[in-house]
Amino acid sequence: MDGKRLGSILILAVFMGVMLVSHKRTQGREAVYRMDGKAFSGDVREREVSHDREDGPSEDAHTHDGAKIREDTDDFAFEEYWETLPERQPRVTMKYGEEIFPAKYSDEVIEAEYTDDLSLLEEMDWTDHFYACQDGRVYYRQYHEEASGVDGLGRTYTVTDGEKEMVCVDQEGVRRELFKDNGWGEFYLIGDRFYMTECRSDALDQKYRIYSVDMEGKNRIDYGFGEIKAVDETGNVLFLEMQEGGHGLVSEIRVLDCVSGDCRSLGLLLKGDGWNEEEFLQWSFEAYQDGWIYLSCLRGSGPESARNTDLYAVSPEGIWQKVITLISDEKTYIKSIIQLEVLEDRLFFTYGGYDGRERFYQGGSIISIRRDGTDYRAIQSIIADKPTYEENFYLRQDAGRTLVYYAADYYTAGSPEEDGDKCYYMTVWDVDTGTLYPSTFPGYPVCNRKKGIYLDTKNNVCALPDRSGRIVRVAQCLEDYLEIPEGEEGERSVSRPDHVYFADGYLYFTAEYDSDSEEYRKGRETAYYRLKLGEDKAELLYYY
Repeated sequence: MDGKRLGSILILAVFMGVMLVSHKRTQGREAVYRMDGKAFSGDVREREVSHDREDGPSEDAHTHDGAKIREDTDDFAFEEYWETLPERQPRVTMKYGEEIFPAKYSDEVIEAEYTDDLSLLEEMDWTDHFYACQDGRVYYRQYHEEASGVDGLGRTYTVTDGEKEMVCVDQEGVRRELFKDNGWGEFYLIGDRFYMTECRSDALDQKYRIYSVDMEGKNRIDYGFGEIKAVDETGNVLFLEMQEGGHGLVSEIRVLDCVSGDCRSLGLLLKGDGWNEEEFLQWSFEAYQDGWIYLSCLRGSGPESARNTDLYAVSPEGIWQKVITLISDEKTYIKSIIQLEVLEDRLFFTYGGYDGRERFYQGGSIISIRRDGTDYRAIQSIIADKPTYEENFYLRQDAGRTLVYYAADYYTAGSPEEDGDKCYYMTVWDVDTGTLYPSTFPGYPVCNRKKGIYLDTKNNVCALPDRSGRIVRVAQCLEDYLEIPEGEEGERSVSRPDHVYFADGYLYFTAEYDSDSEEYRKGRETAYYRLKLGEDKAELLYYY
C-alpha cells in the first residue's frame, strides 16, 4: 500500500470519527432540549429506593444497602444545556424512575391569583385549633398575667402550667366562662367533649398528658402522655402519638373514637427506650389524610451510622403497608421526611436534614410517588454555589396539572435594556412534565407552612382556602382595626398579631403589646380580639 493511499484512509477514518462524535453530541442535545421523557443520565451517584410492602412494623424491615452507580454518563449534554441558562440559575436535576435528567426551565411566569371572594373561607380546608366553633359559638382558652413570660431575647412565651378558663362567645358578643382547668395549647371540641393537653414538668423534662372533659369541665378521662396529632372531623376520630418511652420517643399510635370512647393501639412501635449501641430506632407521625395514617421510622445500625427511613401507610383498623425505603449516606446529620402531604393518588414529601448549631436546612429532595410507592419522581439535586432551598412546599391543582410551589430563587434572562437577570423568589415544579417555572406567589405562607388563614409580612390577612392556588384577600393591615389597651408605663406599640381564626363571618386573633418604658418587658400584654368582616373596628374580648 503506497503512502498516498494510506494517508487517504487515515483522513477518512478521522472524518468518520469526528462525524460519530458529532452525531452523539447531537443526540445528547436533542435529549436535553426535547425533554420528551427519554432516558437521560448524568454523572450522579444515586442510591436505590425500596418499594417493599409489609403487613406491619418489623425489626427486620428490608432495605437496600448498596449504592447503584450510574456509569452511562454524558456530562457534556448537561453542561451545554446549562450554558443556555442565566448564570445564577440553580442547576436542578430530576429523577423520574431510574432516569436522571436536567429540569426543563420555562420563563412563563405563573402569576399569583388573588380574589375577594370571602365565601371561600366557609369551606376552608385548614383551621387553627387554638379555637373551636360549634352551633354559632366560638370557644377559646383564657389565660392570665402569670401565664406568660419573656425569654432572654425579649420574646413572649406561654407558661404551660397554671389555671385558665375555657370561654365561649356567641354571635352577639356575650361571653360565658365554662370551667377552669390546667390545659394548654391546641384543643378539639367533638360532640359534647373537649380534648386537650396539659403539661407536667418533671425535673428538666416536660411531658404532655392528653385528656378530655365534658362541657362543664367534669367527667375527665386520661389517655396517657403524648400529643394529639390529627383529627378526622367527619368520623369524629382523633389520632394520638403516645410518648411513654424514654427521651420523648414515640411508643405507639392510638386511634380514639370520640363517639364510642374506644381508644385502640396500632401496635407497639418501641421496645425499651429505642436507643442503644446496636440499633437506632425513632418513629414519627407524618400525616393523616383520606383514611390513611402515614408514619416514618428512622433506622440505623448504631448511634453514629447513617439512618434509613421507612415510610408506612396504616389504616385506622391496623392494616400496615410499607410505601418506600429511603437510603441515606449522610452520617454528620440525620436526613428524614420533613413535610408530607397527599393529593389524590400521590404522596409528596421533602426528604432532607438540618446541620449546624442553628440547625440550617442542608437541602435534599422533593419527592412524589404513588400511594403504593411506585412512579418515583423527584427534584433530585440542585448544583449551585448554594445548593439548598426551603424545606416546605404548597400543592396546587390547576387545569389537570399538579404543581409544587417551593421557595427557591428563579432567574430569567434579562432583556438587552435591563441590567442583569430578573429574579423570582418562588419556583413551581410541574410534576407531570419535569418543568420548572418562576412564580409571583408569595413565599411567606409556603416557608412557614401557613395554610388556611395567615398574615403576610405587612399584617394583611390572607387565606389559602384550598388547593386551587387562589389567595383570598380578607382584611388589610390588621393592626389598623385595633383599639390598643391603655397601659401604665407610657405609650404601647403592637407587635405581630397571631393565631388568626375565621368562623361565621368573624376573625378571631391575638396581638401583643410593648410599652416604650425602659422596663417594657413588664408592660408586655396579650389581647384577644374578634373582628366582624366589613366593620372598621375589632372588638376586644380580653387581655392579660
